Amino acid sequence: MDDMDEMNEEIREIAKHYGLWFQVEKLSEECAELIAAEIQLGTKQDTVDRRELLHRYLSELADVDIVLEQVKFLLSPSMRSHFYDVREDKIIRTLKRIEAEKR
Repeated sequence: MDDMDEMNEEIREIAKHYGLWFQVEKLSEECAELIAAEIQLGTKQDTVDRRELLHRYLSELADVDIVLEQVKFLLSPSMRSHFYDVREDKIIRTLKRIEAEKR
């Protein structure tokens, strides 16, 4: 097993322990913290070390990524399928928008 497989197994273990709805709530909390870190990154550049703000932002981004992976893992097969269908539709729509902007 490589490092990525081991990490994915660890994420699944955490997900199974807490369950879907606890992690859905946790995801909202982590997203709020990411937004706060982004706002600080954009507004406090003169008063605080920019590297420190960037590290905080990246830390919050990692939290969101970890919990999002857990939520996706915990979705039922039909919810997961719907999630990926909607995700694909959004990617296609964005690519079409980019193509239209080039004209």
